[in-house]
Amino acid sequence: MADLHIYCLSDLDETKKREAVGLFVDGFRNIFSFAKDKSELVELFMSSLDDSMIYVYFHEGKVTGILGIGTNKKRVFCFDIQVCKKIFGKFKGTMIYKQLRLIAETPAVKNDCDLYIDCLTTDAGMRGKGVATKLLDFVCQLPEYDECYIEVLSKNTNAKRLYEKLGFKMYKKSFNFFTVIQGFGYPIKMKKRIK
Repeated sequence: MADLHIYCLSDLDETKKREAVGLFVDGFRNIFSFAKDKSELVELFMSSLDDSMIYVYFHEGKVTGILGIGTNKKRVFCFDIQVCKKIFGKFKGTMIYKQLRLIAETPAVKNDCDLYIDCLTTDAGMRGKGVATKLLDFVCQLPEYDECYIEVLSKNTNAKRLYEKLGFKMYKKSFNFFTVIQGFGYPIKMKKRIK
């Protein structure tokens, strides 16, 4: 994997941004079951992702990984009720907007020097080839942060194993009714000292 590059989403042209958002949607499609087709989700997240908080991994000119970071002041997502209503209709769009804001726009960490991994996914054909590791290594070297936090669902054993290998330690398990009934397991919070 000699031809590797990581860019901020804000530095990409519209075509590459759409490709990155498509990869994000593919990676989290099972969570966004409220949308019938991928194009609705791509449209929603094209306008809802803060592209200054997202890093994109390229291999041979193709988007192969995406990682979004959050802080105690800012998260990756910023949803607009009008966009949600336009895509999903007035009632459903309002309900989706309220639920997404509740989940994704509250601060995930407490301190100014804390970094939170809001989202991380890789192209299915590139899994196991170091893409997630490179993205995590990259953001863990950002100079303004001392500690990195990430959350993984208990049934995602490959991701949990990777995070442990990279030095993340579990500090809290919690219960989430919706992830459990959907078969994803319970949330595990992990952290790593990066300075």
